[in-house]
Amino acid sequence: MYSITADLLQRVGISYNLEIYAGIVTVFLGVLACLVARYLVREITSGIFKRINKQKETAWIDIFLRNKLFHKISNLAIPIIIFLFTRELYIAFIVWDIVITIMFILVTLHVLDAILKCINEIYCLRSVSKTIPIKGILQTIEVIAFVIGGILIISTIVRMNPTALIGSLGAMTAIMTIVFKDAILGFVAGIQLTAIDLVHIDDIIDMPAQNLSGKVTEITMTTVILENFDKTIIAVPAYTLVSETFINRRGMVDAGVRRIKRSFRINAADICICDDVMIEKFKKIGILNDYIEEKAKEIESYNNNIEWDLSESANGRRMTNIGVFRAYITAYLRNHERIDQNSMLMVRQLEPDDRGIPFEVIAFTDTTEIVAYENIQSEIFDHIYAIISEFGLCLYQAPSGKDFSELREQR
Repeated sequence: MYSITADLLQRVGISYNLEIYAGIVTVFLGVLACLVARYLVREITSGIFKRINKQKETAWIDIFLRNKLFHKISNLAIPIIIFLFTRELYIAFIVWDIVITIMFILVTLHVLDAILKCINEIYCLRSVSKTIPIKGILQTIEVIAFVIGGILIISTIVRMNPTALIGSLGAMTAIMTIVFKDAILGFVAGIQLTAIDLVHIDDIIDMPAQNLSGKVTEITMTTVILENFDKTIIAVPAYTLVSETFINRRGMVDAGVRRIKRSFRINAADICICDDVMIEKFKKIGILNDYIEEKAKEIESYNNNIEWDLSESANGRRMTNIGVFRAYITAYLRNHERIDQNSMLMVRQLEPDDRGIPFEVIAFTDTTEIVAYENIQSEIFDHIYAIISEFGLCLYQAPSGKDFSELREQR
C-alpha cells in the first residue's frame, strides 16, 4: 500500500519529502480502513445472527450477542489491516511491528475471554452443569492465557525469546514473591473477587471472624474499602475476603425482602390440652376460626376410628394450647401486610431445655431498609408477647432479684 500511495503522490506532483507524506497518508488510510472493516464485520455478522435469532430463537445466539462476541472478533481486523498497510514502511518499522504484535495479542485475549464466557453460559443451560460445574476450569484457562499473553507482550517489547525470558525471570520472581508477598496475595485475591463476582460496590457484607459489618464503597486490586454503619471507614485486605468466610447481603437486596429469624421461650409448665371452654374462646379469634373448625373435624374423624376410651385425655388426639398458639402466630403473619407472602414463612419449636420450649419465627419483610425492618420485627414480637397469655401460656424468664425479694416477703 505504501508503494501505491507514493506512486499516486508522484503523479499529482508531490516529490519533496515523498517518503514522509506517503507514510502519513498510508497510516491515515490504514486507520480509516480499520474502522470501516471493523464496522462492516461487526454489522454484517451481528445482523445475520440477529435475523436468524428472530426467525428461530436460539439460546446460543442470545449468549453470543449478550457477550458481544462478534464485536470483539471484529477488532481482529485492526491489527491485520494495520500490518498490511504498514509492512512496506521502512521508517520506524520495528516500532510498528511491536505495536501491531501487542495489539494482536490483546485483541486475541479479549476474544478468548468472550469465548470462555459464552462456553460457560451455554454449558449452564444443561442440567449436568449443576453437578459438574466448569466455571473454575474456564477461569484457570483464562488466567493461564493471560499469563502467557503477558509474557508474549513483555518478550515483544524487549525483543527476547519468550522461553529465554521465562528463564531469566525465574530467580527474580522468587525474590519478589518473598518481598512482596502481601501485595501479591492481595493482587491475586482482587482478581478472584472480580472474576468470581463475589463483591460489588454498595454490597453490604458481614465478616463474623473480624467483627466487621458495612457497605463496600471501593474495590481495588489489593484492598476492599468498607463504610461501617457508624460511618467509620476501614480497609480490608482483599485476600481476607478470599481466605475467610464473609456474608454478602446482595441477594437480600436484589430480592427486596429481609428475613426475620428470632426465637422466644415458653414456660413448659403452662402447656395443656384444650378443654371445651378454651376451644370456644379460641373460636372467637377471627384468624383462628377456620383453623379451629378444620382441626376439630380432623381430630373427630381420627378419634371416631379408634376403639379406646376417649374419656381419658391420653387416648386419641387433642388440641393443645401451644399448638393453637403456633397456628395463631402463623395466621397472624399470613395476614400481616408487611410480610412477604411469596417467601418462606414458618413458626416452629426448637429442642427444649432447662429454660423452657424455644419457639422460632421465620418470615420475610417486604423491605430491606433497616429502620423499617426493625420496626416491623418489633411490632410483630410486641404483639406476640402481649397476646401469649390469652392462650394460657407465659414467656420463660429467669428469676431476678425482684422475684427473690417478693418470695422472702411472702415468707
